[in-house]
Amino acid sequence: RPLTKTRTLRLFLLLLLAPFCVRGVKSFVLPQKRLAPTFSNRRMMCDTPIEDVPVIIEKTASKADEWKDISLETKIQILKQIVKNCIEYQDEWLKISQEARGVDPTDPRQGIARADILNVGPGLFGSYANGILKSLKCISKTGTPPPPKAFRVVDGGAKQDDNHCIVRALPHGLLEMTEGVGMTGELVLKGNKPEQVSLADTCVGGVTGVLGAGNFDAPTEVLCEMFLKGRCVIYKPNPV
Repeated sequence: RPLTKTRTLRLFLLLLLAPFCVRGVKSFVLPQKRLAPTFSNRRMMCDTPIEDVPVIIEKTASKADEWKDISLETKIQILKQIVKNCIEYQDEWLKISQEARGVDPTDPRQGIARADILNVGPGLFGSYANGILKSLKCISKTGTPPPPKAFRVVDGGAKQDDNHCIVRALPHGLLEMTEGVGMTGELVLKGNKPEQVSLADTCVGGVTGVLGAGNFDAPTEVLCEMFLKGRCVIYKPNPV
C-alpha cells in the first residue's frame, strides 16, 4: 500500500525504538524459579477496619456537592499537579510496588518486572491524566472536547436507523502515537454523525466506589469518575 503520512510516521517511530527493543531482548534472561516473586517476600497492604468503612463513606459523601461544583480551571490545575507528581514520584511508586510484588531491585534478571511496574503504574496513570487534561483544556477554550480525528459511516441496509458511524479516537497527537505505536482506538456509535456532549452532560456528581484491578496498578477509573463525571471516589486497592 502507498505510504501515507500516518504510516510513514509509525514506520519512523518503529525504526527509532527498534535498537532499544533489540538491546532489551538480548540482555533479558528468564529468572530462575527461586528468584520468582512469592507471597512470602511480598509486602502486604494494611487492611482498613470494617467499622471505619461507614465513616469513610459518610465523609466522602459530604464533599460530593462541593467537588461537583468545583471550577473547570481548578480541575485543570489539579490534573497538572497529578501529571507532575507521576514524574516526580515514579521512583517511590516503583519501590513500593516492587516490595508488594516481591521483585528484587538488585537482580538484573527481574528488570522486565520493574519495567512492567513503571508501564502499568505511573506511566499509565500519567498518560491517562494527561489525556483528560488535554480534553479539559480544549473544553475550557472551545466549550467541547477535542473533535475525533476521523469517522466513517457503516450502512445499516434498508433501515436508516441501523446506520452506525465508527469514530477514530486514538491516537490523537504525536505523544499518543509514540505511546502506542501502531495502535488505534475506535468507537462504534449509532447514527450517521458523532455528536459531542458537553462536560455538564457527563458531570453528574455523586459518590462512586472503585475496586482496584489486579493486573495493573494505575487507578485510572478514579480519574475518569472524578474529573469527567464529577464524582467523589472511594478507592479500594487490589490486595495482591
